[in-house]
Amino acid sequence: MAILEATTAAFFSGSALMARGEINGFAALANGLNLPVLLLGGVLLPISLGPTWLRDLAHLDPLYYAVDAARSLAAGHVGAPTVWHAYAILVPLCTFILVWATRVLRRVVT
Repeated sequence: MAILEATTAAFFSGSALMARGEINGFAALANGLNLPVLLLGGVLLPISLGPTWLRDLAHLDPLYYAVDAARSLAAGHVGAPTVWHAYAILVPLCTFILVWATRVLRRVVT
């Protein structure tokens, strides 16, 4: 969950710096991404209840892997493959987003 928090914080911080204020579209970006990402991640409703195309599309959402791993961890399955899949997806994504947000911050500050 900490990796996911760092990823989302860096993404939205970098996006806000690029938008340079709420009027230029940051609020629309944040709200426009929030609900689809939550729905595809299976946070609000189990993704297994959806049609096949939606289940396939959910695999493109990194939050899906975090939710799947959290459910496995809550069930007591610490070494489950879903936990390792989440790490394999979220760690490189977090690294990429942190590098991108740092570059945006450097560009804005200088």
